Amino acid sequence: MTKHLPIGGSTAARTLACPAWLKRNEYHKPSNRSNSFADEGNLLHDAMELYYAEDQQFEDQIGHTKYKDFTLAEEHFPLLDCARNQVEMVLNNYGFEDFWCEPFVQYETGRIGGSIDMLSVTPDGKTGLVLDYKFGKNKVHAEDNAQMKFYAMAAANDQVLAHHLKGVKRWVLVIVQPKCSAEPDIWECDNDTITEFEAALLVALDNPDKSQTGPHCKYCPVAPYCPDKKVEATKALILSKTSATSLGQAWQLAQDLKPWIKEVEAECQAKLAQGADIPDLKLVPGKRSRSWTVPDAELIEAFGEDIAPRVLLSPAKAEKLFGKDSVMDYAITTEGNLTVAHITDKREGVLIDVEKNVEKLVAKTSTMFDN
Repeated sequence: MTKHLPIGGSTAARTLACPAWLKRNEYHKPSNRSNSFADEGNLLHDAMELYYAEDQQFEDQIGHTKYKDFTLAEEHFPLLDCARNQVEMVLNNYGFEDFWCEPFVQYETGRIGGSIDMLSVTPDGKTGLVLDYKFGKNKVHAEDNAQMKFYAMAAANDQVLAHHLKGVKRWVLVIVQPKCSAEPDIWECDNDTITEFEAALLVALDNPDKSQTGPHCKYCPVAPYCPDKKVEATKALILSKTSATSLGQAWQLAQDLKPWIKEVEAECQAKLAQGADIPDLKLVPGKRSRSWTVPDAELIEAFGEDIAPRVLLSPAKAEKLFGKDSVMDYAITTEGNLTVAHITDKREGVLIDVEKNVEKLVAKTSTMFDN
């Protein structure tokens, strides 16, 4: 099963960009929060490990392989089969024969390292494989992926496995993500790339107080305590709302701060639930709800059919039952409401008829763009 060290693969990109998170994490000791998506992903990770490490077929794991509140079921088979097909494709195409499942590799004992989902080397010893399972919907790319380069670095320096990899000249870094693609995401690099990554990581660790915000903040456990995020929040509050430039800056800050706000709220609730004292905050009961305590059939017998009104399926759900062709003549697709997006968004921008709305625009925005 997966083992973790203070500096690991899943936090490699964050450590490179903001090594200060390590010290803050040790000081604040944030609560260990999880979610159902991550828990189900861990279940599927375990199922893949049991398949390759112990030759346990997916069918034999039904009802037995568990992770927290999740138990492997037949409904998981499509994802697992897709992941297995991608793994087999990589092994066959590159000629990998033997492999290690979930090897725990350490660059620095007890501090830097982690578990790799699959590690292998070709029979001639010249090509190494680092393969990682991702079971989420947010696409992860193998190209220049810090986590994958970290694992290659750690494996090549591990006291137990290094001698198996000393002849490796090329690395094949693979992301298997069945919810996003039926094909594995593959990136090849040479040893120099891994060495450069190693040097960059060591430089970051030599600057433990370096701190900056960015995409790496997304899953940072100490984001609720981050002084840089607090500065961003303060900046957003003081930006002018009557300047086009400031308004655009404020919008971008708002996008960056949304996940941080959720993290702050979740961390406060977790700490208060543990008995921590947070000034000016307290736990209060949430909105109450009621639910039935008897089977639906008993309720219908008691109150009649009116208690269970029929609701038509949405076109999307109907397509799954009857097929797309059967539904298309009875449904229409309408455009969604307009929404704001960054200029880098791939969707085409909507052209606004300014002349048609000129009177409204003049009345409402006469001072908006006075920068």
